[in-house]
Amino acid sequence: RQGLRALQDPDPSVMTAGLHWAKAFVRQRPGALDAAVPVLLGILRSALRGQLPPEYRYRSHSAPWLQVLLLSTLTPLVPRAPRKELCSVVREALKHCMKASGQLGVEWALMYEAVRTIAAIPGSGELHQLAAGCVRKMLESGQAN
Repeated sequence: RQGLRALQDPDPSVMTAGLHWAKAFVRQRPGALDAAVPVLLGILRSALRGQLPPEYRYRSHSAPWLQVLLLSTLTPLVPRAPRKELCSVVREALKHCMKASGQLGVEWALMYEAVRTIAAIPGSGELHQLAAGCVRKMLESGQAN
């Protein structure tokens, strides 16, 4: 309960600490955090739309490491997530990744986690095609990351 409250705290630092707790907890008992999935999706949506304080921006990205952490926490929860909302938010994340310059390590981390999350969503042809485009961008980039 404390961890769930931390995820809903208005202070992004507290929310991030709660997210680290959630990620560790999901590894042990994924089913125990089903109620947190809408909260996690809401946090990711807020980060993607730049609704977090400006001190969480890195270059042109809003809280990119928080986004990476959110996506990696959501991946094991995919079977329990509300499919329509999950697909919508992950699609938005991937589109942000595809617009990225590919010059920053965090952009590659975001792409990787978005693709990884999409790969866990069964039967989502459109998302899988977007993810394939992202993988193509990664492979053709020439970046060592």
